[in-house]
Amino acid sequence: MQYARIARLPWLVMACLLLAAATALAAADPVGRLVAVQGSVSLRPAGASDWRAAPAGQSLFPGDALSTGPASKAAILCVDESQIKLNENTVLVLKAAAPSARLSGGGLVPVASKAAPASLYDVPKGEVWLKNEAERFRFELSTPAMTAAIRGTEFVVRVAPDGLSTVALLRGALTLFNAQGELSLAAGEFGSARPGQAPTKQVLVNPAQAVQWTLYYPAVADTSLLVGEGAGPAATAARQALTAAGNGEVGRAYAAMAQLLDKGAPDAGLLTAGAYVALMAGEPEAAGRWIAAARSREPQSVAAACLAAQMALFENRLAEAATLSRDVLARAPDSALAQVTAGLVAASNFDLPRAKACYRQALALDPGFTAAAVYLARIELGSDELEAAWATIAKALAAAPDEAVVQAGAGFVRLGFRDFKAAEDFFTRAASLDPGLGEAHLGLGYVAFSKGKKARGLEEMLVATLLSPRLSLIQSALGKALYQNRDFDKALATYDYAVSLDPRDPTPHLYKGIALTDLNRPGEAIREINASIAKNDNQAIFRSRLTLDRDLAVRNADLARPFTLLGLGDWAYAKAVTAVKNDPLNPSAHLFMSSAYRSTRQRVGASGTELLLFRLLSPANQNTFTQSNDYTPMFESPYLRLQTIGTAGVWSNGHGAYSASTEVYGGLPGLAGDLYGAWNDDAGMREQNSDTRSLYGFGQLKWEPTVRDAVLAALTSNDTQTGDNASASDWLYQNSPDQKQAFANRIAEAGYVHRFGPKATLVTYAAVADNVWNWKDRSYNAISLGDNTAPAQESYLQYRRTERRFISLQAQQQLILGEHTLMVGGDYFGGELDYMRKSRDFYIYYGRLAEDNATRWHYNPADRAGSVYAMDYWKLAPGLIAELGLGYDAVASSRFGWPDPIERQLVSPRVGLNWQVSEDHTLRLAFQRYLNTHTLFQSVIAPSEVAGFPGRLNADDGSTISELGAGWEAQWDDATFTVARLTWDQVLNPQYDPYASYDRVFDVNVARYMATVGLNRILTPYLGLSLFGVAKRLLPHEATARRYPEDDFFEADGALALNFLHSSGLGAGIGGTLVHQYYYDNRYQNVFGERRTETLFGLLDARVSYEFPGKRGFAAVEGKNLTNTRFTYQREAVALDAFYPDRQIVFKLGWYF
Repeated sequence: MQYARIARLPWLVMACLLLAAATALAAADPVGRLVAVQGSVSLRPAGASDWRAAPAGQSLFPGDALSTGPASKAAILCVDESQIKLNENTVLVLKAAAPSARLSGGGLVPVASKAAPASLYDVPKGEVWLKNEAERFRFELSTPAMTAAIRGTEFVVRVAPDGLSTVALLRGALTLFNAQGELSLAAGEFGSARPGQAPTKQVLVNPAQAVQWTLYYPAVADTSLLVGEGAGPAATAARQALTAAGNGEVGRAYAAMAQLLDKGAPDAGLLTAGAYVALMAGEPEAAGRWIAAARSREPQSVAAACLAAQMALFENRLAEAATLSRDVLARAPDSALAQVTAGLVAASNFDLPRAKACYRQALALDPGFTAAAVYLARIELGSDELEAAWATIAKALAAAPDEAVVQAGAGFVRLGFRDFKAAEDFFTRAASLDPGLGEAHLGLGYVAFSKGKKARGLEEMLVATLLSPRLSLIQSALGKALYQNRDFDKALATYDYAVSLDPRDPTPHLYKGIALTDLNRPGEAIREINASIAKNDNQAIFRSRLTLDRDLAVRNADLARPFTLLGLGDWAYAKAVTAVKNDPLNPSAHLFMSSAYRSTRQRVGASGTELLLFRLLSPANQNTFTQSNDYTPMFESPYLRLQTIGTAGVWSNGHGAYSASTEVYGGLPGLAGDLYGAWNDDAGMREQNSDTRSLYGFGQLKWEPTVRDAVLAALTSNDTQTGDNASASDWLYQNSPDQKQAFANRIAEAGYVHRFGPKATLVTYAAVADNVWNWKDRSYNAISLGDNTAPAQESYLQYRRTERRFISLQAQQQLILGEHTLMVGGDYFGGELDYMRKSRDFYIYYGRLAEDNATRWHYNPADRAGSVYAMDYWKLAPGLIAELGLGYDAVASSRFGWPDPIERQLVSPRVGLNWQVSEDHTLRLAFQRYLNTHTLFQSVIAPSEVAGFPGRLNADDGSTISELGAGWEAQWDDATFTVARLTWDQVLNPQYDPYASYDRVFDVNVARYMATVGLNRILTPYLGLSLFGVAKRLLPHEATARRYPEDDFFEADGALALNFLHSSGLGAGIGGTLVHQYYYDNRYQNVFGERRTETLFGLLDARVSYEFPGKRGFAAVEGKNLTNTRFTYQREAVALDAFYPDRQIVFKLGWYF
């Protein structure tokens, strides 16, 4: 009995140990997931001795080992974000992995996962590719001969049967060490060691060769051409292998083909079939060898030549791919395979029209060629031809519902429609049909982000790049995912990696430029954005048109922002003009232009037009109304942001200026909203009665019920009370102590946009407004009545109430026909000016009322304006765009105090020429003549400028404006930009003659001759220099000069500014302005009746700011006119005040939530 107990003891101990191991395993968090398997892949769980089959999707735990058999591969995503691929005949042991916080809760990493101190992997034999960027934890991979300490690395490790271990380092850095020695490897170096020997290193001669087996080769072939109708055992076996590969049994198919081709002398068809299967199996070396043999035995083989071209294309040998494709297409123009291959080559060179034509021709030759349908649908999707893309992919779905690439293609098209549920179903189906298809996981990542599941989205993106590690567009998407998860260093490194994979792709430059802007690295951001511009034909969406998503969140990013952060407004404006000319229908270009306008001193009407066009045309999502106070969301997803800003300022006389505002904005895919409220109390720079108090509220909502329709609605309310704050640029102005003004403005806006397709858009807009202005003043004068010597006191009381009600209706049809972009539109503005004026003039003589006169006027003149116009942006040649436009304007414009409106009509021509002489130099010429219709009251949607010379000059409505302009823009290097412009303007501003006894109208006729030069330079990545000079001569007609002698003057301005912004958030700026005005007319006098001849003054402005870490807010101090210079500056008519003759210092504090 005791012997029996003793005999059972080992079994009891073993059972306890197994139970403890099982308990520990159940408690352990996974270290990774087996993403994809090809061929024979086995798993040995931790603590076990037996191997078992490992299916795709298997979770892996600490201590688990994976093994691949002959012609087999495996792909693993680990919890530390390591991407690992195993080649054939390899064993990998996953000892431990430090979980990434970014993946927490995404599916791979549990929310409450226990942190491991290090990631430790072991490779006893075989070949492993591993990529992990910029991690900060201990990370080691061991072989029988040495250990690699990893830090932000991509490498391939090989372990031979005798223990010889080699490491080919592709990117990053690592340290190789063992008991005999230690050395560091840099990118492009090759390290090796044998057991018992110190590691050595040498230069890696061909880095690309080291990773060929890891690449994804989406080869396209016509299987009927590979083997043909041949009989015999070999042909039958080849057809069976092709069928097995098509059913996902790629490993078995490749092994069968390799065995078949090793026998005898296979013909070209069998060799080509073998090469096709080898590419599917990720065996490019064998594929290349078999393709060469096939072409040697049958030089005219279409299938072999097409596979050779595709393989060259996948390995980035573009010139060779183009030659091979051109030759085979010339020999076999009726081959659908040759047409598809030619389309792939054309698409790789961004020749999308040719690629589309080739795919369509392939489908005409063989309607059942699903690969042609998939690639055609992708181009249609990238061109926003959503309905065409769905029709194309639907045919492929009907013909091949069990092909993973077809399912994934359908998912991306539904994603374009924002049909996220259907897209997710298609992507899930694609991943189940082919777990090794990276694009399926890319799509699932987009869907996850649309739901706000950032960790899950990043996980799927990592899987996608694991399965397709050498595709630039997928790496760019991973960079966005990392950025969305606030891993900025890894995101930037990933964008750089994408650039290295395809230096011609503008996409990673755009994404990196946006990221660098957010990270307060504007100098670097400008270089990246300029690179994206140069690589995408100067389009405003400076990204590839081959992307698989519509990038709607990125389209709302403000690309002018890095320029303006460094004060480089001229450079921003030039880039924006070029973007608008190349793609006038693009909302991103209009946002760029609107932001660039803000750096100019005038032309607010033109700026309002560009902003209105962006609001109407932009996609509706969380970025539509962004205030750029957060890290830019790179995917459409639910988002809400709150900002509060308060200011406290002081004028030189001690008067305070205070304001506070709150804004909430955000959205989700297809919906955007914005609410803003502000309060302001400014006592003003005058000693008395120059105060301003206001309450302002604004709300806007944008909704896209379908991908073709968008609705915009907005409400504005503004109430302002002021004293006499007129002539703010004239220090000598004596303001009235009793004048009071009250403004009440209410505006409702609505817009509707319908996109018939990517080349036809209808834009409509309506606004209704009620603006009330109450004004009153009192003046006192001592006068003599008759012959009396004792003075009398005159009191003059005035009151005016002005209510302007109007409705604005606008419509514009946009259309692209070949090289012509056409805009045809109409504009109606109707309302009335309800003007009431009362005055009382009475005299007090010796305390008694001597005389009392009261008058009252009440007028209701109409305000009417109508315009029709047609505009053509004609691409005459590469780099040469002509603008041809013709319009008709009619205006009935009211004037305060007059009973009838002033009427004008005009035929309005617009002619412009934009000539990009070289990549760095552009010449622009413009002529335009137009009527200001309702610029001062409501923005229009008609084009705002001609060849970069803005219309909508700030002059009274009803003014006739003529303008000639010539400009030269030059980018001398990636840090230096200059611009020179010459303009002539003539303004005919009709007014009633206040000195006539009847309602006589005369034109205030002023011509302006102006020359401007500007220099923008990036001195360091954080410091920008802006130098600007202007000389202008205002020359009024003699009749005008007699009435307004102050309009006859010459002005020369010079401005120098330095703007600094560091990645730490610290910012500063200093700017000086020198102004000289000379007045020609002897009749011009100041407010004291003194003759004025000239004005010369200088201004100094400065600011210091700091952005709180994590973009939680900011603090800033700004000072204007720090030297407290007093001056009188003569403005142009109806121009905005540009300078203030008093010092103001303002402190600002903002918080973001």
